[in-house]
Amino acid sequence: MKKLIALAAVSLTVAACSPSDLADNLIEGAIESQDGVGDIDVDIDSDDGSIEITGEDGEVATFGGGELPDDVPFDVPGGGDVQTVLSSNDGSSVSLVYDGNEFDSLVEHFRSVYEDQSAGDEDRFTSEASNPPSASFAWNTSSGGLRTVTVTQISEDQTIVSILYGDN
Repeated sequence: MKKLIALAAVSLTVAACSPSDLADNLIEGAIESQDGVGDIDVDIDSDDGSIEITGEDGEVATFGGGELPDDVPFDVPGGGDVQTVLSSNDGSSVSLVYDGNEFDSLVEHFRSVYEDQSAGDEDRFTSEASNPPSASFAWNTSSGGLRTVTVTQISEDQTIVSILYGDN
């Protein structure tokens, strides 16, 4: 009788889960139980296509379907799809995809951020290339933080923005 009750409880639990939730949980468990991965937590969300991995020390990596972190130290134009978010105790990295025709306005936006936030001429760097069209900005803040932004038009349809930031 106890086996029957246990089987019924498991069946109800499985029935309450959507097939995608069940698959997500099975995959998460399989990854987390692998030898050598350490004490990690994996969260797969089939609804938005994201995978979030939290390490032993609290560092978080999000791939796909993510949201722009609240701690990005400057304004990031809307309209981009967040592709990856990597957060560690030392800093964070975010990559976004925009429409290809946004390249020029994104470069001007981040050039303005660069000019407003950089600590001085000796603590900043900029580079531009034409094939593919790209612009990179790197600077140290007056508090010793590092910021880099790279804008690259990879096709007529897509412009990628990569942001790296951290504070000492």
